[in-house]
Amino acid sequence: MSTISSGKIQSNNLKLYYDFLNKRSYSTNLVNYSNWTIGTGSIATSSSLYGVSGFTENGTSDENIREIGLDPFGNNTILWSARNNDIASDGDGGWNTSTYPIDNTKMYRFSVWVNREVLGNGSFYFGLYSNDSELNAVYLKSKLTGLTYSSTINPYFTVGSGLSYLGSFNNNWALFVGHLWPMNSATGSNHIDSGCYTRELGKISDLTISSDRGDFIQVEESAYVRHRSYLYYSTDPTTVQKWCYPRIDLIDGTEPSIQDLLTSSDPIKDLSRNGITASFEYNSGLTSDKAMIFNGSNKIITSFVPNETSATYEVWCELKEDSNNYNMVFGSTLPYLSFNNNGKILLSNRYDNLQCNMYSNTDWELNKIYHITYTYDFDGVDTTAKIYINGVLDNEDIFPGYYTPTAYNFTLGDGRKTNWYPFNGNLYSIKVYNKVLSSEEVSKNYQIHKNRFN
Repeated sequence: MSTISSGKIQSNNLKLYYDFLNKRSYSTNLVNYSNWTIGTGSIATSSSLYGVSGFTENGTSDENIREIGLDPFGNNTILWSARNNDIASDGDGGWNTSTYPIDNTKMYRFSVWVNREVLGNGSFYFGLYSNDSELNAVYLKSKLTGLTYSSTINPYFTVGSGLSYLGSFNNNWALFVGHLWPMNSATGSNHIDSGCYTRELGKISDLTISSDRGDFIQVEESAYVRHRSYLYYSTDPTTVQKWCYPRIDLIDGTEPSIQDLLTSSDPIKDLSRNGITASFEYNSGLTSDKAMIFNGSNKIITSFVPNETSATYEVWCELKEDSNNYNMVFGSTLPYLSFNNNGKILLSNRYDNLQCNMYSNTDWELNKIYHITYTYDFDGVDTTAKIYINGVLDNEDIFPGYYTPTAYNFTLGDGRKTNWYPFNGNLYSIKVYNKVLSSEEVSKNYQIHKNRFN
């Protein structure tokens, strides 16, 4: 049983808790790739910390393709692929991101997943750019020597230019990691986590460190950075290199561990402390006000499987587009929460193996944030179900029997793990309790937190 403090209220019996206004609940990746859509070429630039990142193509638009494919975790996502390159020895795919403000007294970890699906030829590059407050390029210091060189204005953590190197991750996903150290850091070795990893083997190699490779140290002028990774100098049109999940993480104790990155695409943290894990199906990201964005295609699949005969589901959410008949915010097949196309909020559940629906009396509106609480309570014979909207009881009903579990994973952004009736909107917070909150507790939760969301 988990107990955590939330504002003035003590929250007991939590089974699952995500709060995307709470820094502890999500990984603070500076690179927001939620705008990766199927297509080709560059993506418009934004330098907002939690806004959508820009990605400027390396090579031609025809060589930079965003397409559906399997990520390192076996989930469908949108990959950035370099394919169909010409025979010229030049840039053949990849990106430079927009700039991100940084603190030159802090350490940052850069990472990206890469798959050389068809070996062909050409070099893999993974690095960064550093800029001053006027966005002029600056020379970083080599971690090995502490000196700047002509090449450290064009810094790369690693470059792979030989078949033996590329063959180490040929047609297999590998995670590459490098670090940008605070200014005045001691010289010498790379960070212990810098290197190349696979999910199966863990760390398979360190980064080679030299005057212009490996980790780097910031300088006094350092104010912004950009993430970059390329395929370069491929003269074989059959070469295929794919990327996913680029990251820049501030190393401050809240960042996901390397093991987290090897376990999940974009780790989010279950604040109930029950060890619930989650993985992303397609790309997800945070809005500027730190909601989790769902665009009708992406979803988050958790390891939580509901099985309580009495429980409470509490969510802050906002429907941005009425895109199908149900617009399911969450579910494990049953129960599910839906913005139904009849204009009502629908809670559907299964009692004694029969699907039972309950609708709100309130009509929902687009682009309006709602606090929705759903409780169901088995008394030994029947189950009493209630819907609260913004802290006020909206509807209730009694159903014969008790909740019969479906054994399906609890999913955010749709009503089940496989595609069904996806949600197109923002999710701000969700809690699941293995007890029934009283009307006073529901109201108190709403009153305490309403100013955070509305």
